[in-house]
Parts: sequence; structure tokens; C-alpha cells
Amino acid sequence: MNIKRHLVQIWLLWAVMFSLTNPLQAQFTYSTNAGAITLVNYTGGGGNVVISNFVKIIGSNAFYNKTSLNGITIPASVTNIGQSAFAFCGLTSVTIPDSVTSIGQQAFQECFSLTNAVIGNGVTNIGYELFYTCSYLKNITIGNRVTIIGTSAFSSCNSLTNVTIPTNIIVIGDYAFAGYNSLSTITIPTNVTSIGISAFYSSSYLTNVTIPASVTNIGNFAFSDCPSLTTISVATNNPVYSSVAGVLFNKNHTMLISYPGGNVGNYTIPSSVTSVGNYAVYGCSLSSVTIGDSVTSIGSENFILCANLTNVTIGKNVTAIWDDFGYEDFMDCPSLTTISVATNNPVYSSVAGVLFNKNQTTLISYPGGKVGNYTIPTNVTEVFTYAFRSCQGLTNITIPNNVTSWGQGVFEYSTNLTGVYFQGNYNSGLSSSSSSFYKDNKVIVYYLPGTTGWDQWVSPPSAVLWNPQAQNDGSFGIRSNRFGFNIAGNSNVVVIVSTCTNLSYPVWTPLQTLTLTNGSAYFCDLQWTNYKSRYYSFSFPQ
Repeated sequence: MNIKRHLVQIWLLWAVMFSLTNPLQAQFTYSTNAGAITLVNYTGGGGNVVISNFVKIIGSNAFYNKTSLNGITIPASVTNIGQSAFAFCGLTSVTIPDSVTSIGQQAFQECFSLTNAVIGNGVTNIGYELFYTCSYLKNITIGNRVTIIGTSAFSSCNSLTNVTIPTNIIVIGDYAFAGYNSLSTITIPTNVTSIGISAFYSSSYLTNVTIPASVTNIGNFAFSDCPSLTTISVATNNPVYSSVAGVLFNKNHTMLISYPGGNVGNYTIPSSVTSVGNYAVYGCSLSSVTIGDSVTSIGSENFILCANLTNVTIGKNVTAIWDDFGYEDFMDCPSLTTISVATNNPVYSSVAGVLFNKNQTTLISYPGGKVGNYTIPTNVTEVFTYAFRSCQGLTNITIPNNVTSWGQGVFEYSTNLTGVYFQGNYNSGLSSSSSSFYKDNKVIVYYLPGTTGWDQWVSPPSAVLWNPQAQNDGSFGIRSNRFGFNIAGNSNVVVIVSTCTNLSYPVWTPLQTLTLTNGSAYFCDLQWTNYKSRYYSFSFPQ
């Protein structure tokens, strides 16, 4: 035993001496533990590098951020590759030999030049973010002993067009292939039991998926936001899932689990369905959806990022539209103009296409495709989370003094919103949330004279007193067949001038919309001679 120990020590001494005299070997730093040599660090100039065949372990971060490294030859002596060993380097291809049994997480993360990778037959687990954001990775060969594809292993590999999942795979992890890859088809082997959350999320070119009988778990978002996906098929003997017309359901067709994002037109949810699962209709291409009377609940984050969706009809028995953080369904649908609810629904209602609770005290969701100005009804006391998110057509909104409760992110990404007009006193709920007006760079908040507390408003956006007043100056009166007057107030305030003929029974008719550029504007009424009397009022844009 002592002789062997001396021989090892002599051999290691020779290796170290050789590395000091050989320029190529001097590019590496080594360590040894129980006779196993670890390549700790590479300091060379890049190009194509050959690792010596006495190396057993490639250490964590050994080639980290070596952008000049173009190629690597890993010898059959290597059994372990450490965490982030080749992360952010310039590799164009890599072959991992069969001798390697363990690869650390993020080992090849963000190797932006990598186009081809071969994982040998010794590896059993593809770990966390192994090839994450390898944007030019086109082809991947996975060894036949791999049983688990880990979380985000191939996430955001935008160029990935060809991958064969070996038959021994049991688990496809969360986000495994998520994020705008170029896969058009994928075969899920018959041993797979679990497909993780967002496993194929945003696979832009994926057209069809077949679920074998072995799969008993499919995570949320697994096939969401796949704009080319038209068919999700399920083996008829699968005990948990089923498919009807390419749509994924549970076995007995009572829950809609995932609607393929590439299907267009109108869709009526089958009468057997009692619930719409979380994220079931997410990133779809449909133009309308009818949710029948058999459905009682709609899970979180449905009807989001559905660019072509114009209307949704909700049946009389839907009593739960929910999310852990509030109502997040119906967001980011730029064409959606109408959310209709059956009049005999006991929990929800709809007015002019806007979704409310039954007694219309809570505004739940304003369709993102509606255009123009909006006045919240006076009986509303609460506006829910994200109620007006991404409403690109909304320009002005008037808020009555009864609204006292505000959810998070109410107006975020409504980038064409210019005026929010409060009729009541300051309420901290809206300004205290930093996300309420996120990305709304044009908006100004206006408040009325006589209301209180507005000095507590937290900018941005700015809060400005809305104070237009008619001026009794030289402009007031009859002038060249018209009656008019100057209006003065804070700069750029927008005012609607309305008119009526009877103050006892006033019916106000909007006559003109003016902007007080530099704090003033001139109003004129060309029709004044047609009336015995004419009265004027100022109001917010509505």
C-alpha cells in the first residue's frame, strides 16, 4: 500500500512539473483528492482545447465565461462535470462521453455559440438549467440512460429544432423546453409519468403533442402560449387524461385542462365540463368563447394573451372566477370588447361588456379592446387587481367618490391613458401601489376643487387640480354671430362644455371638448341664436 501511495505521489509530482514546463499544460490548474485529479481552472487563450486523460473531474466554474473557448475534447477518464463548468463560454459544440455520470446544474448555461450537444449514455439526470438560454443550440442528443430532464434544462433554447427524448425518460421537469424554441414536433415516450409546469410553454412552432398512457401528471402551463399547437392527443387507455377534438380534458371530460393555442374561430365548452382549469385557455387564437351553464368555476389566469379574442360569454352557473392574488383572468387581450354574463347568474354581472360582481359594487375586469373614455358607475366601491391592465384603447377614466378599495396594478400597461379624473377625496389605495400606473407615461391624475387630502398623493403620476373657469373678461359675449368666452385653469386640463335649455329639468348635451393649452382656451357656441335661453356647464372627459 505504501509503494502504491509513493507511486501516486511521484506521478502527481511529475504531472505538476510537466505542467510548469509545458506551455499547453500551464493553462490548467489542478487539485487532487484521494487520487482523483480535478481540473480546477483554465487560464488559456481559448480555441480548441483538449483535456488531458488523467483528469477525472472538471470542477465548478473551470471554464466559466471563457468566451474565446471554441471547442473542447473531454476524455473518457472524466466522470464528473461541475456546476457552471462551461457556463457563458464560447463553445460551438460539445460531446459528453459515456464515462460521465454526473453533470452539475447550469454547466453549459448561456453558451450563446453552442449549436450541437451530445450527452453520453452514462448520465441519468439532466440537471437544473443545464443548457439554459443556449440561443443557437439546434440539435441535442440525449443518452439512453437519462430518466429525468430537470427544471429549465433546455429553456430559452430558441433555435432548438431537433431533440429525441429517450425511452427511459420518466420525468420532464418544470420549464424543461419552455421559451420560444423551434421544435415543431415532440414525441413523449411511453415511460414518462410527469410533465412539469410550463414544460413546453411558448414553444412557438409546436403543432401537435401526443400524451401516452403512462402520463399521470401534467403541470399548469405545460402547453400554454403555443401559437401553432392545434392538437393535443391522449392515448385512449390513459387513466387520468383524455382528448376531444384536440383539446385536453381530464378522464371523464368534466375539466378543461388545456386548449391548443393554434386553433382559431369560436369555441363552446362542452356541456360535460363543470370547471375550467388554471391556465387552460392561455395565449389562444380564438375569437370567441362560450362558457355554458354546466360550468361552475373558472381557474386562474384564463383568457390571457389571447390576441384575437373579441368576446366571452359566461353562463348562469359560474360562481368562481379566481386567482390567489385576485382576478387575473381576461388580461392582455387587446381585441376583447365584451364580457357577457347570463342575467340569472347569482354571483357575476355585466354592464356594457364590463365584468362586475352581481350587485355591481365591484368592477372585476374591463375588456382590453374597448376604445375611448369610461366612467365607473357610481355604485362601485371596489376596483379589482389588474381590472384595467393593458387597456390600450382607454384614454380617460372618471372615478366616482364611492370607490375606496383598489387592487394592485389596476391601470398598468394602459399606455394611452392620459387622464384619471377623481370626483371625490384622496384615497391612499391607488397611489400607494407603485404598480398602479406602471408604464403609463402619459397619464395625469385630476381632482376637483373642494376635495381634500390630495397633498398626500404620491407621484408619479402627477396629481393636478381640475379647475376650469369661465372668464368674465373682454372675450365674454356675442362676437361675429357667435356667443363665447375664455376658459382658464391649470395648463393642459381637458374640459367638456355641455349645454341645456332648462335648468329645472336639465338635459345636458356635450357641445365642445377643449384643452386649456398654456392654461386657457376660447369656447364659442355657433348655434346660440336658435334658442331663447342657453346654459353651459363644465365636466370631465367621459
